[in-house]
Amino acid sequence: MKKRILIIDDEPDLLMYLKTFLGDQGFEVSCAEDVPSAFQMIHREKPDLVCLDIMMPIQSGISFHEHLRRDVLSQQIPVIIISGLSEESLKPSIQEVEADGTIGKPYRFLNKPVDLDLLLSAIREALP
Repeated sequence: MKKRILIIDDEPDLLMYLKTFLGDQGFEVSCAEDVPSAFQMIHREKPDLVCLDIMMPIQSGISFHEHLRRDVLSQQIPVIIISGLSEESLKPSIQEVEADGTIGKPYRFLNKPVDLDLLLSAIREALP
């Protein structure tokens, strides 16, 4: 059975690029251009992994990440952040998962423009 990946990014060209690349690698790929659409898709699509941009219209990727980690049905889904922002600049916003319910950090952080070999390696590592 193909592993499902949900890509959330507001750049249509990047969505198409990643969808095509990951589809060619044997994954089933869905895309959302904004956080409200992603909220609707997360339970319907039941992805095995999420690739998430941070700088999004309407609502930030950080708010989506927080929602994902608080939702019992989706808190175990690995998240790979793909962002033009540096990981250092996001550390105050995305923290470690703790037993007390604080928000967890993503599985991996990749900078844009994304290196496809690194992305594929991170995905394969996250999805045994």
